[in-house]
Amino acid sequence: VYSVCPNGTYRGDGDAVVDGVPNCQNKCHCKSLPCLYASGECKVDDGCAIGWKGERCDEKGKYRRGSSTVIS
Repeated sequence: VYSVCPNGTYRGDGDAVVDGVPNCQNKCHCKSLPCLYASGECKVDDGCAIGWKGERCDEKGKYRRGSSTVIS
């Protein structure tokens, strides 16, 4: 299930709904599509936005100048 949260956010810790509003406190950085609501993972064919890496695209990545490939 894709997000009921705004693009760039997914379910936070604790209850799924807090005070009648979806709990969307965690951030994800997918290229263009919303991340999965429960896990924060990006759709396989979307991937991470430039400058981000990791399963949830929540780790800052470093790039070589003039390249779009993440280096460790």
